[in-house]
Amino acid sequence: LINAIYFKGIWAKEFDPELTREEAFTDYQNKKGKAQMMHQTLSVAFRETEEYKAVRLPYGEGEAAMYIILPREGLGLNEFLDTLTLDKWETIIGSMVTEKIELAIPKFKMSYGVKRLNDALMRVGMEKIFYSGSLMNIMDDPRLFVEYVDHKAVIEVDEKGTRAAAVTIISIGKSAYERPKEFIADRPFFFVIRDEKSGMILFMGKVLSL
Repeated sequence: LINAIYFKGIWAKEFDPELTREEAFTDYQNKKGKAQMMHQTLSVAFRETEEYKAVRLPYGEGEAAMYIILPREGLGLNEFLDTLTLDKWETIIGSMVTEKIELAIPKFKMSYGVKRLNDALMRVGMEKIFYSGSLMNIMDDPRLFVEYVDHKAVIEVDEKGTRAAAVTIISIGKSAYERPKEFIADRPFFFVIRDEKSGMILFMGKVLSL
């Protein structure tokens, strides 16, 4: 049994490829490298604390969104993730407000290589599927059983979006000009792709290097 997941982000508001340029990216080992950074200024849900910045980028008509969490400079991503509890996650997404943001995030493609999940599934009580006759409720042959379960996940993020999206991003009007806040993901960050209706996390990962 092989379970493959492929997700390609289609933004509600696309990035202009002409604004994408090679810029510095510092990886988790503090090594300086280069990344293709996508840029745009837009109004989106945003949260900033002394510990992190977080931004919500909707896909399509808003049924799903990518949340990107960027720890403050000097705080390692893994160190931050060690403190990320369910309550903290819910606080992050529940406290976001619409802000005008100067956004820069890298194009990236990640592949989580094939991993055998037999041991993990057995630890959560699914050991019976690996025994002969365990599939009788869906197949008639008593000799059949699950030999192994492999998992592979791929995600690709680039400038592309849907021009026909029904999502309208509303900017908060102010009487005087205020410089947009910055969200520059030029160092390791954590991302979550979430179904906005159910709250279910569809995919998550961390970008440590490019």
